[in-house]
Amino acid sequence: PGHADRRSDADRPGPGDGLRHAGPGAERPGPDWRSGNRVPPARLRDVERLGHADWFRHRGRLARARACGLSDAASQIDIDHFTAVDMRVGRVLSVEGFPQARLPAWKLTIDFGEAIGVKRSSAQITNYTREELEDTLVVAVVNFPPRRIGPFSSEVLVLGALDDEQGVVLLRPDRGAAIGSRIA
Repeated sequence: PGHADRRSDADRPGPGDGLRHAGPGAERPGPDWRSGNRVPPARLRDVERLGHADWFRHRGRLARARACGLSDAASQIDIDHFTAVDMRVGRVLSVEGFPQARLPAWKLTIDFGEAIGVKRSSAQITNYTREELEDTLVVAVVNFPPRRIGPFSSEVLVLGALDDEQGVVLLRPDRGAAIGSRIA
């Protein structure tokens, strides 16, 4: 280091500190990173991917989404991302208790028709009785990878609306729909 580099050794990035150069104008985050055009440490990887100017436009979109009551995850996506999610109508064949789950849940066996077949799901919908769930239509995402929940492999994600008073309210067709019908 020459005389122009006046940072102390404590201020220099070291191996394993996770800091990487984020492009022109991005400086090493310090105690005052919120002032000016400095990038917070956790977002350096995003800046490298988006580019510095795009990062600040992205932050603006997130701020507008939060103002409307949406989370960061609810920021806009394009139609290709939406159509990649395969949501289908299925009929619940059986409902079993799941005492091994950390949160109360049912183990559901759901028929999605010939193309997809019968799949299993762990669903935190204990505000529904076994009788209310058996032989009913549900909507589920069928192309997520299986998720291990304790000793159980959940193959599909049953969809529902989150309600503070009622808990999870299942999404389902309001009229009879063919098993395996794709949600558009």
